[in-house]
Amino acid sequence: MEFAYVDWKVNDRLGVRGGLLLMPLGWLNEQHEPTSYLGLRRPEVEQRILPTTWREVGAGAYGDAGPVTWRAYLVTSLDAAGFTAEDGIRDGRQQGSEARASDVALTARVDVRPIRDKSFGDLLVGASAFSGRTEQERPGFP
Repeated sequence: MEFAYVDWKVNDRLGVRGGLLLMPLGWLNEQHEPTSYLGLRRPEVEQRILPTTWREVGAGAYGDAGPVTWRAYLVTSLDAAGFTAEDGIRDGRQQGSEARASDVALTARVDVRPIRDKSFGDLLVGASAFSGRTEQERPGFP
């Protein structure tokens, strides 16, 4: 299962959700399914640095204020036992089913659409972050 969550929209500008969440990191992770394919190949960043289809168990809030949209979640963190020189942090994803939750992380994304024009198109500027410890109470990790 790629993602599954309970979503409660408090009002037109604020909502909360919990469950198996897609991480709001990078442009592609939340936008990779039809009808949103953005190219034939995933960008290098999404192949080598950010693991695509990254999902974790957690809860958080989302909302918008005019041209600004945001999402912030508290989730199970990565598991450093899966980090490798070849695949980076990709195999550190816990992805829900048997996730250790001794370490949690905060992940967030903010997007701004300063230009919305039917003939020109939209301009989207965004930033995302992930912060959390990754040892998951495994011996040998600091």
